[in-house]
Amino acid sequence: MPGDTLRIGFVGAGGIVRDRHVPGLRGAEGVEFYGVVNRSRESSIRAAEEFGIERTYDDWQELVADPRVDIVWIGAHPYMHRIVTEAALEAGKHVFTQARMALNFADARAMYEAAERHPNQTTMISPPPHYMPGDRVVRRMIAEGFIGEPRNAVVQSYNAGYLDPRAPLHWRQRWDISGYNALDLGMMIEVTHRWLGYARRVTALERTFTTSRPDGQGGQAPVERPDTLSVVAELENGGARDDPVQRRRPPRARRERLPDLRRRGHDPLPLRNGFQHHPRRPVHRQRAAGSADPARGRAALDRRARLHQRRPRGPSRRRADLLGRPEIYGADRGDLPLDRDRSDGHPPLE
Repeated sequence: MPGDTLRIGFVGAGGIVRDRHVPGLRGAEGVEFYGVVNRSRESSIRAAEEFGIERTYDDWQELVADPRVDIVWIGAHPYMHRIVTEAALEAGKHVFTQARMALNFADARAMYEAAERHPNQTTMISPPPHYMPGDRVVRRMIAEGFIGEPRNAVVQSYNAGYLDPRAPLHWRQRWDISGYNALDLGMMIEVTHRWLGYARRVTALERTFTTSRPDGQGGQAPVERPDTLSVVAELENGGARDDPVQRRRPPRARRERLPDLRRRGHDPLPLRNGFQHHPRRPVHRQRAAGSADPARGRAALDRRARLHQRRPRGPSRRRADLLGRPEIYGADRGDLPLDRDRSDGHPPLE
């Protein structure tokens, strides 16, 4: 085995580790999956078999103390992050921690100070995926004044995860496991801080619409984290930021199940960006509402459609200018490739 191979020990190998981290790490050179520990020995054995990991442990302290482990990869819930991070650093390990960083600010501060006390070890928190591909591009464009002075930023996040009141309680809705973390607000704040700076004043409003959920044991448990959260902040540069986070939308199955509306003569509007628009009367009936001849409305609509087909819209002058200036995106510096398949010339930011 080469001497520069780094052995990874996983503390918590759940969904995010399985779906994101393991596939990414398999594409990296010089790393080896060496050990794993989950909440139960049976779960640890299943993870070891699935990922091809050599060893399992009875508890996380045993993994951290193993001298053959070089990196402790923490995929456990937030309430475990501080204690495992501090112990791993004391044992001389490098540490990677899955977001969210910690249970609360005190734990996060303690993790930061522990990393400062061990400068020879590398520590990292999983970054939010929203900005990674385009981060350098966006920061350079803002710094160069390409968009002018940022005065207002609107950040939105939607998810249907908590829509069904019959769904069981998720660990992210429990205070003792998730702490102050609310929805995916932390990731959005991190991106905003990187691009626009820190906030000077913050006002927030949260709501929990489903106050209790099945606990998985035949009873009900209280929901302790919000279903929706709105934040208004004043940035240090004087700008404003509006963050409506996770206002729930219907799941896809519910959005597409509209046979009763069609039977009553209504046609639902097409889905746009995943949102179900309210059904309304067919357009040709609206056009001909004041006429005794519905065909007149349909004919007018057909004429308008043919007119638009004869006048296809190309990229605007501003977008066409951007397509001809790859230096804005750093393509000439080797930072990021210019994706010319997109109509606006911007590299994908997702």
